[in-house]
Amino acid sequence: MRKIFFAIISLLLSLPAAADTMTNPVIWADVPDPDVIRVGDDYYMVTTTMHLMPGAPVMHSRDLVNWRTIGYVFDRIEDTPAYSMDGGTVYGKGQWATSMRYHDGRFYVLFSPNDEPYKSYIYTAENPAGPWTLVSRPRHFHDSSLLFDDDGRVYVFSGSGTIRLTELEPDLSGVKEGGVDCDVIRTDSVTAGLHEGSRVVKHNGKYYAMIINWPNGGARRQLCYRADKITGPYERMTVLLDNPGGFPYAAQGTIVSRRLVVGGDFPGSQRRGPRAHAQPRALGRRMAHGGRAGRGTRAGIHGVYTPQRRAHEAVRIGQLRRRHA
Repeated sequence: MRKIFFAIISLLLSLPAAADTMTNPVIWADVPDPDVIRVGDDYYMVTTTMHLMPGAPVMHSRDLVNWRTIGYVFDRIEDTPAYSMDGGTVYGKGQWATSMRYHDGRFYVLFSPNDEPYKSYIYTAENPAGPWTLVSRPRHFHDSSLLFDDDGRVYVFSGSGTIRLTELEPDLSGVKEGGVDCDVIRTDSVTAGLHEGSRVVKHNGKYYAMIINWPNGGARRQLCYRADKITGPYERMTVLLDNPGGFPYAAQGTIVSRRLVVGGDFPGSQRRGPRAHAQPRALGRRMAHGGRAGRGTRAGIHGVYTPQRRAHEAVRIGQLRRRHA
């Protein structure tokens, strides 16, 4: 039977007036592994559809509460006959944890199916509603995050366990020969266990990497790593260890800016704001918001893991480890 997951969006934001209230959850739908960006006054979110197509739904909001689907990145994946149920199925495979970015007037997404031939997809569009055009098929980047740096260089953070930094060609045609390609974040005795879901942004000259972590014998949580240089060293802090709305083990997300009610606005589309997270639960992922009065804004998208989902991911991670062994 098909598992359905809801997403919980938990927002910590600046409320301008008492009328700015919301009821949780704000979306009763399958919205896992979200990434969120802001372009001007508009927010865009992309989520996971795995084996379901059309895939990589793009959603739009003006307030981080009310969302509507405006398009899909792709119609079909045809990497193997199994995507057409020829000789098998691709249940639980396909498009996962897509990274979305806005750069020089264009939108970009990057995702890597956890299936043969283990290559990524990079798409671009002028309009987030589409049409989206395929740019390249670089190597596989598990749970990846695309980053356009200030100096024109382009990077991907990816991996499960150890997080690796890989430099791409400026035109995104592939991995840059002779470019940066190194491990930048490693697990230790405190973080050993599930450690993935990279979402990396740059703010005020510092690099922030949001990573989900389910330490062995511990509770799933959201970590934030910070560094002055993209290659590190990175310092670590636990930024979320909670059960918003009664759903435990919230994690997996990003940081995005929100227009400040007081004091102006942060420039750029990925600065400071929501943390977006997703985790499994028996009946899915519900999106919900929680507000906090204050001058700045931070927001997050969270979900909850069930034992069934964790078992599913354990199989997937085991497959990845065997493939890279």
